[in-house]
Amino acid sequence: MTNTMQAMKEITGIFENALARQQTATRSELVADIETVAAHYKRVKAQIANLEKTLDSLKQILVNEMDDLHTTELTAGPYTIRNTPVETTRLDATKLKNDLPDLCKTYSVTSTHNRFSVS
Repeated sequence: MTNTMQAMKEITGIFENALARQQTATRSELVADIETVAAHYKRVKAQIANLEKTLDSLKQILVNEMDDLHTTELTAGPYTIRNTPVETTRLDATKLKNDLPDLCKTYSVTSTHNRFSVS
């Protein structure tokens, strides 16, 4: 079992216990449960960041190899690796806001969302 799976199992157990004793748990017990989950969250988030760095390094190795071979597609065993240019067109909101502020204001939509963080 991987560390992440083990951590998830432990966290699930903590919450199952907390739910079972929700009516009888003291505030300090609930805070301790939340603190444990927050610590796991921070640890897993750090692991993800490290994995993303590793993934970026592996991607760069593949891109460099493809550049050296002057190709945008490479087959290696069961894998087909592509690095192809993609063109997108986006609205330059800053320029629109500067050039046509009234139009920008008329067609702007404000939305609200939650930003989750553990610090």
